Amino acid sequence: MAFASTFRLGALVALILCALVVLGLSAHLTSKSEQAAPFHRIFAFEGLGIATGAITIATVPLMVGVDLTRKGAFTSMVVVELTWLDETAACRETQAVAAFGFLGWIILMFYWVFLLIISITAASHGNSRVWFSSVYDMNVYDSKEALMSHTNNMGTMQSHHTQQV
Repeated sequence: MAFASTFRLGALVALILCALVVLGLSAHLTSKSEQAAPFHRIFAFEGLGIATGAITIATVPLMVGVDLTRKGAFTSMVVVELTWLDETAACRETQAVAAFGFLGWIILMFYWVFLLIISITAASHGNSRVWFSSVYDMNVYDSKEALMSHTNNMGTMQSHHTQQV
């Protein structure tokens, strides 16, 4: 059973270190958000990070301290730790939801930039209807000269490839 006790202590110490990082990063982000936002808006993930970091930092050292100073304490009972860890996992899951929401926002932002760039490129190549076409049907080379040039280049490349084979 010494292995389980050592593993528990190592996991809880690592958890405390992670909670310190989460608390510090969330507090820093909150500070930056308050400086940047005109109405001092705090995002949900910032508050959630501060709350979970603070609760973890407040409860885990207490559990470890009680366990080291007092044998058979209720905080060391398996049922208590499983219940506490399940609640902590729920908090972490909400953090994961916030993180994936933010990741989705980043993906959409990259797509927006990509769509803007190819639309501007299509407009600069003479496709004046690019802004009203669907993305599926969009052709960057939609002007007659550019389209014919693009088609001729494709035909030349295909015939060149056929001759090599």
